[in-house]
Amino acid sequence: MAWRSREWGDLAVWLILIAPFLLVAHLLNDLHTSILTFHGTDEGIFHFPAILRFAAQLPTPQLGNYSSATTPLFHLVFSVIGELIGFDLYKLRAFNALFSFLATWVYYRIWTEQFEMDRRSALLITMLFLISPYFFGVSFILLTDNLAWLFCLLTIYNLLAGVRTGSMRSWCMASLCLCLALLTRQTLSWLMLGAVPMVLFHFQKTSDRVMRVGLLGLACLPLAVLIFKWHGLVPPSFQTAHEAHAFLNLQAIEFVLAVTGLYFPLLQSRQFLGLVRHPDRMTIGALLAGLSLLVILPVGQLAFNDGFIWRISRSMPYVHDSSLIFWGLVPIGMLGVVHMLRRTPTGLGIWMLLAFTVSMLPSSVLFQKYFDPFIPVFILLAGENRRQLAPGESGIVIALILGFIAYALLPYGMAHSA
Repeated sequence: MAWRSREWGDLAVWLILIAPFLLVAHLLNDLHTSILTFHGTDEGIFHFPAILRFAAQLPTPQLGNYSSATTPLFHLVFSVIGELIGFDLYKLRAFNALFSFLATWVYYRIWTEQFEMDRRSALLITMLFLISPYFFGVSFILLTDNLAWLFCLLTIYNLLAGVRTGSMRSWCMASLCLCLALLTRQTLSWLMLGAVPMVLFHFQKTSDRVMRVGLLGLACLPLAVLIFKWHGLVPPSFQTAHEAHAFLNLQAIEFVLAVTGLYFPLLQSRQFLGLVRHPDRMTIGALLAGLSLLVILPVGQLAFNDGFIWRISRSMPYVHDSSLIFWGLVPIGMLGVVHMLRRTPTGLGIWMLLAFTVSMLPSSVLFQKYFDPFIPVFILLAGENRRQLAPGESGIVIALILGFIAYALLPYGMAHSA
């Protein structure tokens, strides 16, 4: 009877997770109406034309140059789907919503299977991910983000399984999913950078390390071929806009710390309160390091960046060319990073966060969409391996979910989802 109870429980979770997608799809006139979301105009300007172009070129699409800055798998997948069911936008959007739902299901299974978390706690954490303004709105429009999230989460799932069991099958699956993720969005290169330390930490035999790192390296070869073909990180027609502005944008480190400083006290609240109540030298040093970073390298008034942290920052006073919100968040974020390194130095979450930070250094723009919800996922993965959330922690997650919903319903949130 236990298996039947588990099946009914999983069915209930499926229904809860799919309900927001069905509701919003209905409100959008069964996806005939475009949702207003950040970068939403990219659907008609870049992605839908690329899908149509690849469909016209099947079975030999030309990948040397096309109307998107991302790697081409999203457009190839949807060109094949369009050939099968037609190229009406509402049909293609429905498949993107389906891929988004599947991503949330994989995220839920990460917590229930790899961390053995109870169903209620895992569902709350998954709903927080689902309702994020930087994930949910993108589900109903042809943007590349959420198919990339699906492959990203499948990679993380199999990496965790591979570390826990040592199974080569899991590592092969992780390699395959990593390859698909990189072919959907090349910005997910941090997955590779974060996975290598897991091999070094958890496998002692040289042969085991070589095989697993080799599998991860193989996953990067198709992306390497595209980069060689493009003579750059993006297709040629996008290289001026995406590669010319910055090679080392150190403000990216500060924004990673700011987003970490926002979510660390909320998602690791017990640990944060312990650090505040009983500060040691490392705690004080981390806070001072965050403040020193802002003194040495002010964030500045970067008007072209967007997201709710940037919007709040522009409404607050500036001290030494950094908004007050950054003077608060960056030191807390530094404390969070130091704490996670100290408590879980061999964990996947902290190394994914560090790898993500390195991958963002060449970014010329610091839209919050590019950082959030990645960083909350890393913080949760770097937390204590517990099977359930405490009542206070559940309350914080519920409050965050309600806050995300309220933000989406505000006029500027509905207009920009930024």
